[in-house]
This record gives sequence, C-alpha cells and structure tokens, in this order.
Amino acid sequence: MTMTVAYAADNGLARTPQLGWNTWCALNTCGYDVCYEAEIRAMADAMVANGMRDLGYTMINLDDCWGYPRDNVTGEYRWDPSRFPSGIPALVQYLAARGFTLGVYTDSGIYTCSSGQRKFKIPGSFEHYAQDAATFVKWGVRYVKMDWCNTVAPNGTQLDPRNVYPTMSLGLNATGVPAQLASCEWGVDNPWEWAMPWMNSWRIGADHHDTWTGGDKTGASGTDAIIETLAGKAKYAGPGGWNDPDFVYTGGQGCPGQTAPGAHCPGQTDTEYITEFTIWAVTASPIIVATNVQNMTDIMTKVLLNKEMIAVHQDRLGIAGDRIGYATDAGCPAMMCQLWGRPLSGYAYAAVMYNRDSVAHNITFDFRQANITGTMSVRDLWEHKDVADGVSSYTALVEGHGVVAVRLYSCCEKSTK
Repeated sequence: MTMTVAYAADNGLARTPQLGWNTWCALNTCGYDVCYEAEIRAMADAMVANGMRDLGYTMINLDDCWGYPRDNVTGEYRWDPSRFPSGIPALVQYLAARGFTLGVYTDSGIYTCSSGQRKFKIPGSFEHYAQDAATFVKWGVRYVKMDWCNTVAPNGTQLDPRNVYPTMSLGLNATGVPAQLASCEWGVDNPWEWAMPWMNSWRIGADHHDTWTGGDKTGASGTDAIIETLAGKAKYAGPGGWNDPDFVYTGGQGCPGQTAPGAHCPGQTDTEYITEFTIWAVTASPIIVATNVQNMTDIMTKVLLNKEMIAVHQDRLGIAGDRIGYATDAGCPAMMCQLWGRPLSGYAYAAVMYNRDSVAHNITFDFRQANITGTMSVRDLWEHKDVADGVSSYTALVEGHGVVAVRLYSCCEKSTK
C-alpha cells in the first residue's frame, strides 16, 4: 500500500487533516463574516466546555473580518482595533492557555474579498507576502488562509497562483516557526495537482454554503455538488496536505438575524448534515466548523462529538478516502447509490454507503470492491454498535441524501467502542 506525502515547504504540520472552527457564519450572518475579540474568547470557552477541544478541534481561525489598513510608514499589516482592542498577540495567548491555536485570513490580491461590514477596504497580501508571513508569525499565528480575490495587479496582469502561493509558503517557512498555509484559490488552477510541496490544504471548488442543492446568487455550491467535486481527488492528498471542500455547517447556523435573500433555516436536514460530516471525514478533508457552537443543538452534538467518525478522520495511516464505485442493488438509479471508502490503521476500513437520490434505497457494499478478501466484522459508526460478524458484504437501507457509515475490521481485532 503506497501513501502520498505532502511537504508543505517542509513545515512538518497537518500530518492528519485539520480540525477546528472558523468565524464565517458564527453570528447568524453567514456570508457577511463579522467577528470580534469577545466572541472568539467566548467560542474558545464554549469549545472547552462542550468537549470539542478534547476531541481535537484545536484550531480557531478568523476569516475575512479582522484586518485593517496597513501602517502608512512600515507597510505592516494591522488588526482592526475596534474589533480586537487587546490585539491579536493577546488573543493568541488567551487561546493558547486553553489549548488552541489562532489562524488568520488574508488574500493573494490587492484587497480581500469582503470588508466584513466595514466602510473601508481590507488589504490583501499582494507585494507583501514575506512581510505578512513574518508579521503573522510574530503575533503567534500558526495558520494562514489565503484567498483569491482582486488578483489583477495594478498593471493589469493577472496573478498566477503557482507563483503566489509558493511565495507565501516560503515566507512562512523563512520565519523558522512552523505555520500552516491554506490555499483558498477555489480550484481555478487545479491546485490538487501541484500544491503539495507548498500548502497544507487547498480548496477544490466554490464556497460551500449551508444547503444541499446550492444555486444561490454567490455561485456557492451545496453539499451534493461538493461531494461530487471531491470524487477522484484522494490520490493527491496525504500527511501534510489535504483536499479542502470548505466549511461544514452541521445545523448550527441559527435562524435569528438570517437576512440573506432566499435563506432558509436550517439549511439542510439532519440526514444531510450527517452525510456532510461523514464524507468530509472519510475523504480526510479538513473539518472546519463555521457555525455557532456556543449553544449546541441536538444534531450538532450528535455530529460534531461523534468520537468514532473523528477517529476515522484523524486515522494515523493518513490515506484519504474516495468514491470507489457504485452499488448495483435493484432499484438504485444509475450512479446514485455510491460506495466510498478509506483504509484505516489496524487493517481496518471505513466503508460508506451514500444515497445521492431523494428516496431511500437498499445499498450493498461488497467488500471485494474495496479489494478486501475474506470476511470482516462490521460496526455502525453512527449507531455506535456492532451489526455483523464474519461477512463479505453488508447491505443497509439508506435514506435519501443519507449515508450508512461502517467500520470493517478483522476477526482478530476488537471493535472500537
């Protein structure tokens, strides 16, 4: 069995896919991105209290909501003093004392994508990549997400992501302090094909919004389309660098204050949230939660605190999962009853039966389709119980837009309970 290894400019980080939280939808204004110091501190305290931190969600990342115009003399990046009166270094210290790291957002171009509901433009890192890398690391930041807006230079030249992102990567590396780089280039230049030496994750497509079908005015994708985009890309990922399908939502966006045109709340069904989390986990995609986790709903608790699915996501073998084929059960429409899988440590295997159709179907996972010979025991990772022993296939009734996720393990290995 071969394993692809990403070096991300030799920073030694992201040996398993990222787990954490981001500000993008936290204040019931998904897509507008407001953040401030007290909110971040409160969110960290909530993640300690609700158990997220202890399950590995140790990254807290600011999105396009914190920056401020540069210092006129030094050109150094600054934080918005109205939103972060104590400063980013003080926030880093607060988070570190509770077991978290801080990540920040910047952009490849002249300005970031949004003003975060402020009346001034936020500078991107154009012509300041090394300086910004040094500044962020000096503050204690250990993760940088770099977007792809406003990427036409003043002379009219379109920036090249294959130059821009390596430049920032080398800038971070030059600090001598390991810090992750996450590319948010939306997949416009197939970053999965070239990003491994430079980045710890790379976006594979459009923004993911809290919807199954997508189709909003921003061009964002729903979960259904994102899953299709993920298929076939596992071979590009591995320890150090991961395919990034964007944030997960898990029912926590919240209804009050939701003002986006056509918004509905919640954006997906509980079944769809379980599917979202499962596919992100089996494909070893970064799981960065973009909703308010201070008041966990039942579905949020069920999904975000599922230790068995997190164990799949963080499996030390580091092999990203993929769609391995389709089921042939009677009644399954063409390409709608899908089989996804991922080898796990201990000679185990994560098998997912995914029903893309809107109505329920029986789906059979024949272990031979995963190159597994002989018989295995089967444990349901959402029901948290063993469901079969000594079988060579497993059949389950899968709801529309739903999944059944199981762990296959040999007769000689005890089930993980």
